[in-house]
Amino acid sequence: MKKLFYFIACLIALPMASWLLTSCGDNDNFSTPHVLTPGEIQTIRTQDSLDSVRRTMIDADTVFKYKISDQPAADGIWTNKPLYVDLDEIAKVFGLSSGQDVADGIVNGTVKGCAMNAETHAIIATQSTSNGLIGHWWQYNGDIGTWADNLANLVLFAEWQCWELQEDGHADLSECYYSVGQFPGRLETGFSYTFYEGMQYTGADEVTHRVIFQVLWRLPDPTKAEVIGEQSVEVTLPVNPKGYTLNPVSFNLSKVLNDLDLTTIVQKENLIATLPDGSYSQDQTADNGFWFNSEGRICTLGDADAKLEIVYPGSNNDPNTLGICLKPKKTEAGDVFKQDFGFFADGMISVVHVTVNVVAAEE
Repeated sequence: MKKLFYFIACLIALPMASWLLTSCGDNDNFSTPHVLTPGEIQTIRTQDSLDSVRRTMIDADTVFKYKISDQPAADGIWTNKPLYVDLDEIAKVFGLSSGQDVADGIVNGTVKGCAMNAETHAIIATQSTSNGLIGHWWQYNGDIGTWADNLANLVLFAEWQCWELQEDGHADLSECYYSVGQFPGRLETGFSYTFYEGMQYTGADEVTHRVIFQVLWRLPDPTKAEVIGEQSVEVTLPVNPKGYTLNPVSFNLSKVLNDLDLTTIVQKENLIATLPDGSYSQDQTADNGFWFNSEGRICTLGDADAKLEIVYPGSNNDPNTLGICLKPKKTEAGDVFKQDFGFFADGMISVVHVTVNVVAAEE
């Protein structure tokens, strides 16, 4: 019995002794705050650093960068700019055969929409909060929002434009883009904003692949477009007696992408013609490009003084080439055309100075 009493007493005494030892070693005076040790300080710093890294990481297989420029929208005026994403490149990430598969998948629901909040980089699985199968409203703070809950803070929206499959069972690729617009009356010239739309796809292997579109949207001063990069190409072409021939001319695409901080060129948004008076235009008069007369001014194929066509990309859709065509019966051996063709994004221009030397056609 004494042994049992002694054993019980020891069990009670051990936790008390442990409490006395640990409390005295940690902080003798409970009225003062605990002083962090160097090791504890380093642990906190490490955690803060990890949190910072998490906020800058993007949880995606691939990030595509795009830039859109617009002008302020007045009260009551809704404006839209198209954002064409590279469906073929997205298909490669998803393990699909083509961009058509991606477009079809958005309509039939196998390709899902998603987004990423700007501050935390948290992935938001919500497919849409705007009027599209995928796409979102965006708030001032860079997070997605909804018309119902965040109306006072909404600034931009992105809406996928293709809603249904055609009779052939496929989506119309001409409608497969985001329409990006601003809330009327809320933004002014100089405003700059980055938002993150996305798509994700889970294949038969049950692995989910995700792409994020990092979109820099700005209201730049249109009088302050700046040429930040230049390169020159020269080609010799024979007189074109009858047919329309698109001749591929290589240029340094990597330099253009680096100049403009882009990952891909979008023909409808990024092509520009710089004109003899120093102005520029994005009013395309050819399929993904421009026709020019001998003075370097933009014209149309039907104009009597049309001489030269420059488009992007060149033949076979090679992204590393421009396509150049001489209008039949409108040039002569000895003609030399010097024309600037440019790529435009975010108020910046990367120019390709094109020289075309016309020689006699071979017999």
